[in-house]
Amino acid sequence: MKKTLLVLTTLLFLGCGPEPTKQLNTISYGNYIESSYEKIPSWEDENFAEAFKVFQRSCQHISSNELFKVACANTKSATSPREFFEKNFTPFISLSKNSLVTGYYEPVLYGSLKKNKTFAYPVYGQPNDMFSIDLLASYQKEFSKPLRGHIVNKKIKPYFSRAQIDKGAIKTKPICYVDDKIDLYFLQEYGSGKIILPNKKSIYLGYADHNGHPYHSIKEEMIKRNLIKEHEITPKKMRDYLRKNSSKQDEIFQTNNNYKFFQQYKEKEMGTLGMLLEVRRSVAVDKRSIPLGMPIFVDMKEPLSDKRIKKMMFAHDTQDNLTGDAHISVFYGSGKSARNEAEATHEKFNFWILVPNDYLHHDYMLKSKYL
Repeated sequence: MKKTLLVLTTLLFLGCGPEPTKQLNTISYGNYIESSYEKIPSWEDENFAEAFKVFQRSCQHISSNELFKVACANTKSATSPREFFEKNFTPFISLSKNSLVTGYYEPVLYGSLKKNKTFAYPVYGQPNDMFSIDLLASYQKEFSKPLRGHIVNKKIKPYFSRAQIDKGAIKTKPICYVDDKIDLYFLQEYGSGKIILPNKKSIYLGYADHNGHPYHSIKEEMIKRNLIKEHEITPKKMRDYLRKNSSKQDEIFQTNNNYKFFQQYKEKEMGTLGMLLEVRRSVAVDKRSIPLGMPIFVDMKEPLSDKRIKKMMFAHDTQDNLTGDAHISVFYGSGKSARNEAEATHEKFNFWILVPNDYLHHDYMLKSKYL
């Protein structure tokens, strides 16, 4: 009997993991527990001077956010980059069993300011007739995002779906036209890119808004339809399938009614924060789990080798396909090599978010101001 109780007690103990902290509930729905810099692998090998410069640039866009106000102010008096991070932030390790790191890059498309037979597919800015509805706090439990809509016969109706937009429902003049429908779809997936015009000049595009319809992954749709096996699917295989089966392109694309609109930038590679993305330093996140601007220490596999990447990255961007409490996407830059690295990145990983001490030191009841 005693042996039985001992075995049951041991199994019960082994089955229990560490309890996630509730300290971060007002800034994240992810599961984290406080850690220490000594427990972060290769922390001492970080290029702190480079990471500090990236955070300084981030502060140009996040210093008005209460979450980072004190940390950003302290960059002005910092004398040691490593000491700055260790004094101003506390690491929290993710407890998620479903962590996933993927990659993305800046798509390069060819386009024209005028529509013709070659350049037939429109890239839209935010439509003139679409507006957002900010709901009262009492409604936000049911609707977490602003509603998008337009007025039809004096009634507010949901904005046009992808299928309707593809059929020409939007009357706003496009920013430009491109020559490849598949590349245009993936431009929308990534949310930013570069359009090379016939005169060799470039247009840089960044995310402006979307049509308010829910996002549906065409990757999941292709797996569901058994078009590509789940263990074999990659962005390259998805594009290859779509090119070989052009008659199915619209049908597959239109299973995702979410449609992104763009705005022009003078510079390249702009993320959601409105700043230039940093190669292998900027990541896209689900901002409900990781607030924009947050430093993140990542321990992941190098995409095209057996080495590991252990370094600080920063939440500079968002993507609609990033869901779950522990899914990030690393930015690799522009060009063929960046695309190869991005498409090869798909694995479980370990990460720590670096939470500003100012947030942790405030009374729990006051933390609602950080939302």
